[in-house]
Amino acid sequence: MTMQGDALFMQSKIIDTMRVLLAKRLVLFTVMLSTFLYAGHVCAYTSKIGVNCLSGDTGTTKKLIDTGKMPILTTGIGERSSLIPYYKQRCPNGIVVVGLVGGASVDYNQNPVTFAQNRWNNYLWPQLSQVTSQQKALIDYVEVSPNMNEPHTVSEAQWWNAYADTLLPLVANAGFKPLVFTSGVGGVPTDDSVLTAMLPMFRKAHQYGGGWAYHGYTIYYTKDIGVEIWYGLRYRQVYDFFRRSAPDLLTMPLAIAEGGVDYLGNPATDGYAYRGTREQYADWLYWYDQKLKEDSYVLGVSLFKIGDNPKSWPSFDLDPMVPWMIHYYETGDPSWPRPKMVLGMHVLSEKTISDAVRTVCNAPAPIMYADASELKAGRAIALFKQANPNGIVIVGMRSRLPYPEEPNPESAANKRWTAISKVLNSFTSGEKALITYIDASPGPVRIDNSEQAAYFATYMRVLREKLSQNGFKSIIGAFDPSTLPTNKTAWDLLQPYRDVWYEAGRAGCAAMYQTGVTSYVKSTSAQAEGLLKYRDCYSYLLKYYPWMVVTPIIVMIGDGQDLKTIPDAFSRRTKEGLGQFTNWAEWADIEINKDPDVLGALLFKVGAPYAYPASDLGNAAEWFAEYVQERTSR
Repeated sequence: MTMQGDALFMQSKIIDTMRVLLAKRLVLFTVMLSTFLYAGHVCAYTSKIGVNCLSGDTGTTKKLIDTGKMPILTTGIGERSSLIPYYKQRCPNGIVVVGLVGGASVDYNQNPVTFAQNRWNNYLWPQLSQVTSQQKALIDYVEVSPNMNEPHTVSEAQWWNAYADTLLPLVANAGFKPLVFTSGVGGVPTDDSVLTAMLPMFRKAHQYGGGWAYHGYTIYYTKDIGVEIWYGLRYRQVYDFFRRSAPDLLTMPLAIAEGGVDYLGNPATDGYAYRGTREQYADWLYWYDQKLKEDSYVLGVSLFKIGDNPKSWPSFDLDPMVPWMIHYYETGDPSWPRPKMVLGMHVLSEKTISDAVRTVCNAPAPIMYADASELKAGRAIALFKQANPNGIVIVGMRSRLPYPEEPNPESAANKRWTAISKVLNSFTSGEKALITYIDASPGPVRIDNSEQAAYFATYMRVLREKLSQNGFKSIIGAFDPSTLPTNKTAWDLLQPYRDVWYEAGRAGCAAMYQTGVTSYVKSTSAQAEGLLKYRDCYSYLLKYYPWMVVTPIIVMIGDGQDLKTIPDAFSRRTKEGLGQFTNWAEWADIEINKDPDVLGALLFKVGAPYAYPASDLGNAAEWFAEYVQERTSR
């Protein structure tokens, strides 16, 4: 070999060596990057609880996404995929699972290769072909097999292996990572012989960067691992098998594509809302989340369900849980989010603001109710908003329901709106900006027949829409203990009004419950038919109409059934009577604050002491200010 040849040979060897080193470094970088990305999937968020969105956003899914801390979203193609870019922009390390679990069920009598080809041609590809390259980059995994179809024998597992050998390359070549099968709760086999026979399909999925999916439901809200190992945590038995027999699969990801509370899958009666309370569900979810975080291979659980018509799968609908989920994402605190206090005042207008009213308004209470005249500078509402810029202001503009003298409820509502708008037009935009809600309700109305119910529903709907069009939220109904619907008979009678209640809640409106206090006994049983009767209303709604729970309620607390009476036992004129009242009011504040449905509570009243004298709280103003300061400074 010539000197020139030796030089070329050496140069070639150096280049080859550099290529090898570069290749090794590239491999190392790729492994490190993969590890980082996988770690991002698993560890980027403090929770592993996400949602399964059945359709487009109904207003609540985006609230969860906007926290930037929702770890996983399971959704679909078409309308359901519209949330994916929104989700990935705000949760860039979050995991998107596209669920394509419909189509024909597994048929073990059919050739698995033929079944796989038919599934691809007739079900999967027609949907996946709609996904653009930009959208594809946002999708992490795709469920590719019929929902809750699992092998239970060795021969069935072998059928799945042949099916996976045919289907998974098609999915991977199209640019998607497959979740080879989706097991229902309690469905995935735990027998070693069946799991051994399933290893080829698991490895094929893992080879293509995929894994499998499971439904993680509790049946009885249990937090006993010995029980949940067969239900919400049953997947652990599969990974225990991997530890013993297939350690190469220990890093294969598992997406819990559905989860929560279920029994036999009845949409109306088997979900958390029918079979428990929100507090009970939150407590179990916190426990379950801690268990999922112990398992690094678990990508997360997508709670079933959110989005779509809330009346579909009603007992599973997550809208009533959204406030808790947001709070949990942002704080890690498993308790329900509640303000430091809920107690505020109803202020009656008086020509010259008294010292008592000034004292009350200067306290940073969470809520106030007053007439529109108090919006002016130096008046009660303006003073209140200076003390608490985030406080809730309800402006009272009530008028009786004009039934039956005005036969057309829409016309009646429009007339009422004309009167309201004249009042509102007398205020500046800055003054109107102080308003949180306008109470244009007719006050508590006894509904005796379906005609009256339809009238009431139309009247309140039109008024709400008029207020909304002009930038105001409204009180969409006021009730008292005798008119508050708490059971099937009452809500059936109010059937036309149910949608009004629901639509108003979606629009950020609220309802009101006003009650006279007939006893200062500090017990929930003693107050069940009075102060706390709204609990019966919301317990019924959660069980039978959970989508309606999105509408909060405000409690107004008066003295006695007739606020014009002066019951001697409850007189606040004496030091003893005042002490009895304030002691009870502090208990009521703490008790009402336990309820996530209550937006605030109003004590009736301060100001204009000669109106409703038995209810006047002028001599309680100092107590109120001190109590508010003490509660809000905690």
